[in-house]
Amino acid sequence: MEGKSNDGSSPHGVGWMLTACLIIAGTVSLGTLSMGQTFSVLGYALGVSFVIIFGLVACYTGKLIGDVALEYPHLKSYGDMAGQLWGKHLARLVTVEQSILLFLFVGAGAQAAGDAIYSLAQNKVCLALVTFIGCMLGWLTSFPLYLHGVSALSALSFGAITISLVLNMVGLAVAQPVASDGTQIVQQNVVTFVGIPPSSSLTSIVSSLTDIIFAYAGHLVFPEFLAHMRKRTDWKKSLSCAQSFAVVAYCVVGAVIYSLVGGEARSPSMFNLPSDSVWAILSWAFLLPNVVIGGVIDANVLAHNITQLEWPLVRDVSVGIRSGHPAAERAQVADEENGKQLPTTSFQNGEEHVAIAISSSECNGDFEEAEGDSSWAASVQSFSSSRFGTYFVWMCVQFLLWSTAFIVSQILPDFGSLLGLISSLFATQFTFALPALFAIRMDLLSEQTSRLTYVRHAVHGTIVAVAVLIAVMGVYSNAISFQSDHISMFSCSA
Repeated sequence: MEGKSNDGSSPHGVGWMLTACLIIAGTVSLGTLSMGQTFSVLGYALGVSFVIIFGLVACYTGKLIGDVALEYPHLKSYGDMAGQLWGKHLARLVTVEQSILLFLFVGAGAQAAGDAIYSLAQNKVCLALVTFIGCMLGWLTSFPLYLHGVSALSALSFGAITISLVLNMVGLAVAQPVASDGTQIVQQNVVTFVGIPPSSSLTSIVSSLTDIIFAYAGHLVFPEFLAHMRKRTDWKKSLSCAQSFAVVAYCVVGAVIYSLVGGEARSPSMFNLPSDSVWAILSWAFLLPNVVIGGVIDANVLAHNITQLEWPLVRDVSVGIRSGHPAAERAQVADEENGKQLPTTSFQNGEEHVAIAISSSECNGDFEEAEGDSSWAASVQSFSSSRFGTYFVWMCVQFLLWSTAFIVSQILPDFGSLLGLISSLFATQFTFALPALFAIRMDLLSEQTSRLTYVRHAVHGTIVAVAVLIAVMGVYSNAISFQSDHISMFSCSA
């Protein structure tokens, strides 16, 4: 079992408080605003119970990811972890799944930003046009090369979503909420249930459960957050703070909105506010930066997945981006401390690679020797390793990601249902199944057997089994929704 190359510290990394903000920005957004509708299907008792149960399990599996990162500090992605513990084939599969899900999340962020701008404009503009504007906002905000640059934006996102939630709940209590057909909801006629409401079907219940799991789907980028932390040993503090906020926010928002509008709760809950009310306008305005920054985080991780591919052209143009990654910085620190070059193993594009830690001066120097007699490749590397070239390449990659995500979200007949279908298939893996499998493998590699080890195996095996069951049920319920919904391409109306 390979030990740690260093203590996992990065002097220029992200502190634990900003890491908590990153987790919240990447997790708590539209999931919170759909909790009212979730509670309207499950009722108070099951709604609160499942939010707390899944929240506790999600916190535990997040801690398991941190354990892997502490044991293997050179790993910087989910694919790296899967490759280190289960081999290159699982690494390839995990990287592909993560990239697909991140790409869809970027498209969902662009759509949510478009919905916010569309509602702020009182539905008087073309929805496809403002969605493209939201996409460009995301692209322009994606200028930070690494997550420690996005962390400052995540603090803004945390404040924005908190204010938006408060304004939304106060607005529903003060203003006259409306149902999906536009009729006003009379508070005295609102009916709520402690148990499951009689109108709830099995499909809607399963869909609501997957919505709760989807609300904890931030695990998808947890390894990347850990790779950018100043001290990985502070991960538990960041995770505990972020998950506590998420559980409390989901319970409070879900229960309050359900009590105010009952079975007429919509997702996002701002749709229950009159569109011309100041509460709706302010709620959408503060939601906008949150959904944009959430998309920026996903696009950042996805772009790094792309730049780590070992394709010749990608490798040539992404030299500057690769050399500045915090994982490379930790290798350099270990190199200086040990007085020698330290090989670090990673699993890029599903294949095992051994990279030698190099200094910043070498990264910015002459690349002709590395590429032999290929003068074109050397010129490309020389340009991309400069400061201007690195940012130019980065923004080009980001533009391709955001624009492609926008096009895909518009041309698919029902992007929302497709997102729900794929999220049901993949999100449970990253949130529950894969961390548990990592823990099982680490226990097996430790070669230490005790009664506690068998208990851990039983707990982790149960988590994997439940994750598979929920994934199957979620795919079924979302497949039904996908077959019944049809939305035109590049529509100008909601």
